[in-house]
Amino acid sequence: MLSALCLANVGALPVSWNVEGSAEPNAQLQPTSEMAIGIDSRPAKQLVWWLHIPKCGTSFASSAHLYAEDPSHKHACCGPNHKRLPADVSASSLANVVAMFREPKQRAASAYYYLKHMSTPRKDKCCTGDWGWEKQTFRPIRKQIRNGASFNATLSGFVGCQTNMVLGYGCMATPDYHETSNHPRHIAERAIKRMESFKFVGLESEWLLSICLFNFKMTGERFVTGHQVGFLMPGKGKHTDGKTKSYTKYDVTGYPDDPFDDVLYAAVKERFDKEVAALGISDGACPFIESHDAQRRWHLRVGTPDSDSPAPDDHNSSLVGGAEDAWVDAEAVSRFGIKLEDPSLESGPGRRAIWQGHPS
Repeated sequence: MLSALCLANVGALPVSWNVEGSAEPNAQLQPTSEMAIGIDSRPAKQLVWWLHIPKCGTSFASSAHLYAEDPSHKHACCGPNHKRLPADVSASSLANVVAMFREPKQRAASAYYYLKHMSTPRKDKCCTGDWGWEKQTFRPIRKQIRNGASFNATLSGFVGCQTNMVLGYGCMATPDYHETSNHPRHIAERAIKRMESFKFVGLESEWLLSICLFNFKMTGERFVTGHQVGFLMPGKGKHTDGKTKSYTKYDVTGYPDDPFDDVLYAAVKERFDKEVAALGISDGACPFIESHDAQRRWHLRVGTPDSDSPAPDDHNSSLVGGAEDAWVDAEAVSRFGIKLEDPSLESGPGRRAIWQGHPS
């Protein structure tokens, strides 16, 4: 489905490499030069249009905000957190878009439980207009969720969040195309066509590899920093003994398919997998470096991680996600009736959550 030119779009890297030896899966490919692969010699001067889709990785801010904001992003609708990509976005701004995507049912479950968590009287401030729905819509739904209504009774009709955001609508909006004779696949293919021009796409479920790919596209080198993925380290965030099982892999049995986002996500994953393979992105090829070293080399605005943060290894690498669902711990599982894919993680007195989601 993806264009053959996907890897050669603006912001992506042409396939012009010198490879020594056999082409093994984790072989490190060496670009001929920064100019040859289209990398700006001043990475910090590159423009970024961050398409922040709800429940797809707020912690990507640590990476997106290293670079200058595309001017059109400042004036995009709506609010500071979840700006959707304008329908009339210019080609130059489209080529600056960076975005993380998430498996549709997992994103939907994350949204449902987050609304349940945040719909208490004292926390009833989030997930409103910037999510793309009106007060007369979200207020009764949040009340129903607060009173125990299920996902299927409240949110199952809100499909196409990621497709909406790519095409210029709010995540929870119900655009006219949902009610026309247009086949959902045709709508998704319009979003895919736009996505193919993005500078970068990543997967919430492959956090470390996504950050490494982003860094490589922006600087021409493979690495991750503590400022970007510090919460992946044992003892940080919600890890337990460096284990990598997901505590936020939701049980989505009974959740309906999404006729829009399922198609878009498949295309995003196809592009991501192709770029990771073509550009030599792997756990072994993406060393953990100190944030201040990256700041000094590329003049990036990077915070300083704890000096004792260990590098990612076989026990805490791409198997672990970012911090999307950081609030989900054992207490939250019990209090909000959260259903997880691995029931064993729901039990155990005092057990801490294992962090594999991302904060949103």
